[in-house]
Amino acid sequence: MLGRRRIGTLVVVALLAIPALALASGPKLPKSGHWKITGEGVGSGGTFKISGKYVSDVKMPGQNCNLPEVSVPGRQKMRLISQGGYSNWVIGTSDPSRKKPYDIGGVVGLRVKVHSGGKTYAGRLEFIFGILGHASENDGDLYVGSCVIPFTPVR
Repeated sequence: MLGRRRIGTLVVVALLAIPALALASGPKLPKSGHWKITGEGVGSGGTFKISGKYVSDVKMPGQNCNLPEVSVPGRQKMRLISQGGYSNWVIGTSDPSRKKPYDIGGVVGLRVKVHSGGKTYAGRLEFIFGILGHASENDGDLYVGSCVIPFTPVR
């Protein structure tokens, strides 16, 4: 009887450890340092900085929203989320139901304050790093009120 309990305990531990190991071997954090915002998004020409699990100093053109340069003060923590068999480092929260407002690609942007032209606006910031397991495929959006500034972060 005692042997069966030990085997049952080992099976339970193994079943719990396998998903934990899968998450532990997930994607690497994006590289620390200064990043650029390029590509076809209207936020092209901006910059930001990554330090460990934090993104900071986000700045980009705001002409898409009829604003001068926009910036997001402070630092925002990246989270590792898993959906559809892929794991990604993101700024924002997971929305697997994809029913929440501001949801793009299963991620809802993090609420932030946006500074532009001496004024402060309510906004949402969303980064997705390593789309579909490709470290060089990154995407982002900055919402300023009801206006959106799409961008592509690159190292």
